[in-house]
Amino acid sequence: MADAVRDGAVIAAGDFNSTPDMRQFRDLVTDGYRDAVRHTGAGFALTFPSDTAFAPIVSIDHVLTRHASVTVIRSVDIDGSDHRALLATVDVPIASSGS
Repeated sequence: MADAVRDGAVIAAGDFNSTPDMRQFRDLVTDGYRDAVRHTGAGFALTFPSDTAFAPIVSIDHVLTRHASVTVIRSVDIDGSDHRALLATVDVPIASSGS
């Protein structure tokens, strides 16, 4: 995707089924993508499972950006889902018309 958009903004969000310590996830983050939770200093965003009597125990849902910045992120409950959702505010730069 990064090749297709060149310097354009990319926002990739959802259930990655990957925790931040997994190699494939770390490869994305070291290849120009920023993990919104880490970038904003939000701590841990434990999102799964959310449909049990206990609090979620793993972070497998993520918001990653490239050439865009997340300013705020938080997790929220979603009725009927076994994941907590991530709600993010993303600043996407506007490309100048002269470039």
